[in-house]
Amino acid sequence: VSTKVGMPADLIKNGENGFLTEVEDVDDILEKVSHILNNQEVKEKCISGGLKDVQKYSWDKISEIYFEHIYKKLI
Repeated sequence: VSTKVGMPADLIKNGENGFLTEVEDVDDILEKVSHILNNQEVKEKCISGGLKDVQKYSWDKISEIYFEHIYKKLI
């Protein structure tokens, strides 16, 4: 659960890998956290979605992107 500020807003997809709230909306933050903690299906979906997203940013994946888009153009 994060606010819609900065990078989290670009990375988090509501209900897929987490939840976004408005800045300083404490009630919404508490509601979202409670929703996740009290709903096993939602919790598992967020965990699964988060793990898939983490793989997009692994060192192997990032180095592959750099190799394909930068290094190959230089040689």
